[in-house]
Amino acid sequence: MYLLWCIWVGWIFSTVGVFGGIMAGVGHISILGIGNWASKLKGKGISIGMYNDAGKYLTDHIRFSNTAITWLNSLSSTINWYTQKRLVWPAAIAMGLGMVIGAQVAVWGTGGKLGVALYKGLFGLCTWAVSFYMFYQITPRAKASKSKGREAAKRIPAEG
Repeated sequence: MYLLWCIWVGWIFSTVGVFGGIMAGVGHISILGIGNWASKLKGKGISIGMYNDAGKYLTDHIRFSNTAITWLNSLSSTINWYTQKRLVWPAAIAMGLGMVIGAQVAVWGTGGKLGVALYKGLFGLCTWAVSFYMFYQITPRAKASKSKGREAAKRIPAEG
């Protein structure tokens, strides 16, 4: 089951991109059972840096592993896009900075404070939101709005 989940996540990363990070998170929490471990360790005393609760320590490390996977995917995709001459530097820099700053702000705001139950709930809500947005993108209404943008782009003269 673990191998199949890894293949699934790899396929999502290679075709859709960042949604693979969400699928990896689902795998960490449910398929690998790390969420259950964090629940069982809730309230167990530890002394590691700022952590005094083993469950919260493990919860933060689920987040860290998801971030690391997303970083590695982004790095490999950037190299691939660069070799194909498809890399858009301003977008890459903006997205990279947004990811780094956003991840750090999340750690400062919730590091060591977020229990696994709350993390699962928030993660689930975010997953549903992204899923609904992705589903919306395949509807005729969304496709129509994209075609209008393509038509507008065709009217702009190409630089040469």
